[in-house]
Amino acid sequence: MGMIFSNDYYKGKFFPKHPYKCVNLNGALGKVSDITYRSSWELKLMRFCDKYATILEWGSEVLKLPYISEVDGKQHMYITDFYMKCKDVYGNIDKYIIEVKPESQMAKLNEHNELIYPDPPKTRSQKALLRWQEKCNVIRTNNSKWKAARRWCAANGYIFKVLTERQILNMCK
Repeated sequence: MGMIFSNDYYKGKFFPKHPYKCVNLNGALGKVSDITYRSSWELKLMRFCDKYATILEWGSEVLKLPYISEVDGKQHMYITDFYMKCKDVYGNIDKYIIEVKPESQMAKLNEHNELIYPDPPKTRSQKALLRWQEKCNVIRTNNSKWKAARRWCAANGYIFKVLTERQILNMCK
């Protein structure tokens, strides 16, 4: 996945003001670990989770799920971006598994629940076709991961959400 993704992405360690809420640090889900963000959008969501009292508990990269990739047919491990336990205005508590992805990597479905791929490039150079194929494979891989996450969430009483940069920006205003 070298062409679409750069190794120069925004990453670092996050140090919450309210570490008792973070399962990475309080050991609520087992092992205590550092909190690492891998994009500016993940960092914004971490700050949001740390700040708001309605987020009772949260964690980053704390859930691992096996999935079968549509790209190679093999089993892989999907490490989800976030876990959140939230209280709504009525006092109801919901648990979420959250994935943070750019809109360009979102798997879109048609009315028959089939993946919609981006249009092939107008320029039919080998480089352009490889880039397009890679983008399609990223969408297929994400779709495989998210199917597994939806199944796991349905079986375990969680809600699965994929948040884009636009949604995170609106939340964190």
